[in-house]
Amino acid sequence: MQEVVKVRDELEQLCIDIRTFQKDIQPTSLFKAPVIDHFHPNNYSQKAIAGLRKFLDAVEAERDHVAGIVASGVAPENFTTNAPNQLAIWSEFCNAKWPIVSIGLFAGGASRGQNKIDIVADGGNEWIKVNTIKETRLVAEFREQDSYINSDYDSEEDEAPTQRDSLSNSILRLANSLSKAAEAEERPVGLPRARVRLILNRMEEKREEEYLDVRIPETFRAISDSGVLLELGTRGPRQIPPLKPPRRYVPSKAIVLDLSVVIALCCDSTHRPLPATEEELEGRFRAMCLNADGDKDLEPHSNVTKDLRDQLRWESQRPLAQELDDRLSEAGYAPNTLEFWVTQEVKDRIPGIIDVIGGPAEKARASALLEGPDSAFWHNSRHEGRLTALKTLRVRTFPDSIASSPTTAAREPPRGLPAFEIGLWTACMDILGSSEVESLKDKNATKIKNLPKRSRNPRRPKTVFHATTKAPSSHTLRTVIAGIEHGMTVLTNNRGAIGKLISHMGVYDGFPEDRNVDETEARLERRAAIWVVNPSSLSEWRRIQVEERNAAFSI
Repeated sequence: MQEVVKVRDELEQLCIDIRTFQKDIQPTSLFKAPVIDHFHPNNYSQKAIAGLRKFLDAVEAERDHVAGIVASGVAPENFTTNAPNQLAIWSEFCNAKWPIVSIGLFAGGASRGQNKIDIVADGGNEWIKVNTIKETRLVAEFREQDSYINSDYDSEEDEAPTQRDSLSNSILRLANSLSKAAEAEERPVGLPRARVRLILNRMEEKREEEYLDVRIPETFRAISDSGVLLELGTRGPRQIPPLKPPRRYVPSKAIVLDLSVVIALCCDSTHRPLPATEEELEGRFRAMCLNADGDKDLEPHSNVTKDLRDQLRWESQRPLAQELDDRLSEAGYAPNTLEFWVTQEVKDRIPGIIDVIGGPAEKARASALLEGPDSAFWHNSRHEGRLTALKTLRVRTFPDSIASSPTTAAREPPRGLPAFEIGLWTACMDILGSSEVESLKDKNATKIKNLPKRSRNPRRPKTVFHATTKAPSSHTLRTVIAGIEHGMTVLTNNRGAIGKLISHMGVYDGFPEDRNVDETEARLERRAAIWVVNPSSLSEWRRIQVEERNAAFSI
């Protein structure tokens, strides 16, 4: 009974450790994409460690079972428990490389195979399998196998098989099965095949002649030959991993502007004095009218005026120019060191938008942004003379761009990119490639084909998730690609497009950190790949329209 009590206490402590990890450690252990977003900072992170809740349930069930035996006061003749396996898995979990994707799930899903992966670590780069088989059990397998073989060769003329030909056991079959599953696992272009680590925690490393059967070290060599990393023995006492300080993402000194941000920078609401009251906010884009009682009132909202009002409210809460200036100043950038870039495609599209719906001041700002002197952009703006890093602003145009390429075929990501940017680049190219194929099928098509979301979780490596809306616009995708290829942060307010790209990459399941960037965890700052701000539409036309109608109404 003493052994049973010991196991119960170990399981109770294990439950406490898992709950502590869930509450205090898990939020900091998940992958966070290098995306800056003041309003939605958690929209680009791994959601959870898949299977952790189920693993806790299994441990609690085992604890309750063992506790029931202790409470009965009757020691079983043959006490069996799954506790050694659960304790060993948790020990490896605590020592695994973050981000951890899952614990205790099947590769490809339970219905698609029997390869249960105890831990998927390092953002999907490593599969860990723990096996508690003992040396004596492996010897018993060999002896049982020998008895079958010998019964088939009872004639002196029969030629008995060699020991190498007869090498077969559950551990070797497990290793081969895991190796094949890892080989078949679908991963983003540029990311390596998951390495497989098989841990035999109840077997010890010895000199070859010390094993009970020569086929045991032969098995170990065969496992290593299959590409599986074999480890023998147990680790030291398991400990809950310590909290790690969060990494801070900062924009690069050179920034690529998406079309949506160029428009937002020129927008009337970005520069016009902010409303002082809620009434002024509501009245900026709604003209006065008489209600049913003959009293003055505001016209009902349309979809357009609602959007403009909401954007103005966001601007009041966190002004776009202030957001840019604050982050760039915090990064330590001086005004004369900053660069802002657009693709040729974006530059060509701006006049077609500004000239159609832009007001006089918005047109002047667009011209200053693209062609004027650096200081002209903030003229007559509420921000004039109040900014630091952003006090001068003018954009440059890339001399070459993917936008000018007739096709995305046969392109490869630049060498030396971080893992996330390889995945992001690949996601953009996947969607662009699909859009090109769809365009060839039907040149009159106006919608881009919805794309599947790749899942990096080995329980569903080929699952297809159909998007509910159309894919991101081609010009946004090409801007993101330009930013990646030039090593610059991409500034956009197309939050939905970035969310779709993140989903397409499988980030919500978990994604590997770039070890080249932060191998020792010494660097807590990293360049952001994407910087997302709130949208803002050209609004001067509507404000002027309301002011003119209100002036006429007052007369």
